[in-house]
Amino acid sequence: RIYRYRRDADHPDKTGDLTSEERKVLVMMREAMEHEGVHMPHEEKEKCLELINRELHLVFEAHPHQGHIGPREGWHPVKALEEVPKAMLASLPRQYDVARGEEMVQIVPDTLAARTVLRSVTDPAIRKDVFNRSREENPAVAQKLVELLEVRRELADHRGYQSWAHYSRRDSVLVHHFPEKEDAVQDLLRDTWDALAPGIKGELEGLAKIKNQSGLDGALEPWDVEFLIQQQRRLLLPNVTEDAIPYFTFGNILRAVQELLMKVFNVALVHAEPHENEVWHGAVYKFVMRPPEATEDSSADLGVLYLDPFRSASKMVSAAQFTVRGSKILADGSRQVPRTALVMGLPPSLDAPLSTAEALTVLHELGHTVHSLLSQTALQHVSGTRGTVDFVEFPSHLFEHFLFEPEFMCAHAIDPKTQKPIPEQLLHDIQHRRKLVGHIEMSNTLLHSLVDHSLYVKPLGSPTIAGMQSAVDASYATLSKEHDLTGAFGNHRLVDFLSPPVPSKFDHLVHYSGTYFCYLLDKALSCHVWDRTFKGDPYNKQAGDRLRNFLELGSSEPRLGAILELTGESAPIGSTVPLEALLLDCRA
Repeated sequence: RIYRYRRDADHPDKTGDLTSEERKVLVMMREAMEHEGVHMPHEEKEKCLELINRELHLVFEAHPHQGHIGPREGWHPVKALEEVPKAMLASLPRQYDVARGEEMVQIVPDTLAARTVLRSVTDPAIRKDVFNRSREENPAVAQKLVELLEVRRELADHRGYQSWAHYSRRDSVLVHHFPEKEDAVQDLLRDTWDALAPGIKGELEGLAKIKNQSGLDGALEPWDVEFLIQQQRRLLLPNVTEDAIPYFTFGNILRAVQELLMKVFNVALVHAEPHENEVWHGAVYKFVMRPPEATEDSSADLGVLYLDPFRSASKMVSAAQFTVRGSKILADGSRQVPRTALVMGLPPSLDAPLSTAEALTVLHELGHTVHSLLSQTALQHVSGTRGTVDFVEFPSHLFEHFLFEPEFMCAHAIDPKTQKPIPEQLLHDIQHRRKLVGHIEMSNTLLHSLVDHSLYVKPLGSPTIAGMQSAVDASYATLSKEHDLTGAFGNHRLVDFLSPPVPSKFDHLVHYSGTYFCYLLDKALSCHVWDRTFKGDPYNKQAGDRLRNFLELGSSEPRLGAILELTGESAPIGSTVPLEALLLDCRA
């Protein structure tokens, strides 16, 4: 009876008294019930539940693990690894090779040690060995992944969808904005590749020149790329490294975001003492979002943040935002205050220096957090980040841009020891260092999106590991004939230089399952919006008002058009996603 009522959500004549938000939630509830087979005959329902249970188990079994290696594989002379930090070398498996008469250490693929070797060791034979091992599938995980793909394909068919990708994207803002497109995601990937390809080739040619000028023999090889990128960065920006930067601390970034919230959104994020048993650990901070005129008034709370920022042995995630309670209107007409938890694995001090990547992650997750806390929805089902992934990833990507905005960072990025702010030139150089190979870096996101798309949009030709690899290889030929990914570049295919994902080591393939394109889409959209709103003016109040109104809607009105309207421009989007700002962001 409940299902039959919810089934009427598509008929306004039967649900005319509902708001658009209520009707949306009703449709969500109906679909959730249908996806578990509530409307199916008994045998079909049992089959559906069996597939759901099998999928749940395979999600855990197919999760990537640390690189596998045999006990006799991956051993290299210690003396050939002098560029690797001594402390790291000391932590590696070690043995004495009697035949060679020297100490050997084992480099396990896909570890920090392996990445360090690829970036710093001069000996190309060692880099080649480590690189090739990193490209090998983990056969046990790969087999479970093939089984997961097959179960999801069958489950999507059982639910009435053309593929698992069609199921996972049923609410996608990209797909809904371009209903006339047969495959809007494939078009986005193709358009982005055509835009990036000339820059990628130019950057690879630049690396080949550096190899030649450095006196290294031979043509550019795939195992040279990471090594030469580091050489290029040291050559052009010798004073900027990948190491943690004393100006980038969690405390500094948090204070900068607090000022941003006050100036742009007119809200205060203030520290508060948790009630007894309210938090799960003594290292968890509690913050409340309140109007600036009522920072001491708990009855004025707009949202509550539980902040668990520091690493510990028991943490299973490096950075994630979790909704504890969504916003909604209660029966008495009052509003339920949203609560969210932000859990990270940062160095255990507010003043500990962070790397650029860590600082960007902090801002990314705070973007999700603000979206959750500002939510003013009537129903908790669409509160904050409870929405389609290519919509909810937009605010987090937009927040990343603030890191390199001088007016935002320079006032708060203060070295805790010297008490001096970060020089504006250094901030510029840090950003410039990341963009020296910006097209190659962006191609990594594109290739991960492509592999995720190809494995979920149609069945494998053969449900085997070889069949999965064949599908991945075939996907490379779908992007462009003019800039063929499988075409020759020196002695290899162009794609081989761009570190395409190995399926059994691509964890998002399990959890995003056909929606990883959201990272590419929202990077492009955030660049487009940023350039027209906060770039050069991080406290732009008009843009801030539009953004706050956008965030207050939570995920109740997910539209690609709503994201583009944040620019304040009324011109509608054309037939493609705007990529010009993304390309500018890739250029050094």
